[in-house]
Amino acid sequence: MSDDTVKTEASDVQSAFEKIIERTTGMTISELRRTPLSELREKAEQKRGSPIEYYSAFPLIGRGSVIRQFVTHEECERLLAESIALGESSRAR
Repeated sequence: MSDDTVKTEASDVQSAFEKIIERTTGMTISELRRTPLSELREKAEQKRGSPIEYYSAFPLIGRGSVIRQFVTHEECERLLAESIALGESSRAR
């Protein structure tokens, strides 16, 4: 398989995936990328009628927390933006 074929197939898969996400969320991909995670969580909670709860399925053995580092909202948004930029740059190639 040539590189062009692989890139085309990857692009087709990504486009199909994005359409599924748009259909499921009722928002365009660009709207989702621009919306802060906190707003997406609030919308999901309003739709569900209950707060979203996060838990770890990691087996806890002994004392202490398995989460040694907390990530701030700003850090999370920065990491998300970097991931999106990385994905867009790989699509442009």
